[in-house]
Amino acid sequence: MRHSIRVSVTGAKGCIGGRLIPALLQEGHQVRVLVRDRDRIRSSRPSGEKRRRSR
Repeated sequence: MRHSIRVSVTGAKGCIGGRLIPALLQEGHQVRVLVRDRDRIRSSRPSGEKRRRSR
């Protein structure tokens, strides 16, 4: 039995993060990302994904 986990990823658009995040989402995990340029992540966000803005 698999359990969903919450994962925080920095460098979400980098070499590793760009491959890690889709794999985690496909497995059903909750992913929170940290990026320097918010516009770069918006263009690649899967449909249906929730977005929360940090202050």
